Amino acid sequence: MDDRRPRGLTLPELLVTLALIGVLVSAGVPALQEAIRNARLRGAAQAAADALRATRAEAIRLGRPLSLDFLAPAPADWCLSTTGACGCDPGCAADYPGTQLAEARFGRTTAARFSPLRGLARAGHVRFRSAGGRSLTVVVSALGRIRLCSDDLPGYPPC
Repeated sequence: MDDRRPRGLTLPELLVTLALIGVLVSAGVPALQEAIRNARLRGAAQAAADALRATRAEAIRLGRPLSLDFLAPAPADWCLSTTGACGCDPGCAADYPGTQLAEARFGRTTAARFSPLRGLARAGHVRFRSAGGRSLTVVVSALGRIRLCSDDLPGYPPC
């Protein structure tokens, strides 16, 4: 017996499948966007912490005080500068879209200063904020210890 029934999906079946896929994708997009914002926030804070550690190590190696300035002509347009003269030119600006430099405070300035004597520092902090409202802070102690903390981002100790 020759069975010549058509095989495959009918148009209604295909439309229902596509509708279900659309619902699942649209439900996952906000979570994905939040994950991307958090990753950019972590990246910005980690870049700042790494730059602070490198500046501290260089101050000890060279035997002279060094500073790292956090410049922010606008909160979303920030950069790190070891000379203070860089401004926020494309050559030195950090690239973390949606991440703002909320606050940089080391005493009365925005510059972290490290002494060549065991890397002692001017204590202070740098706080970054994501477009989603979460924040991550890089803290520098007077002994030059650098750590990250957050009151609203999982995976970090509270500030």
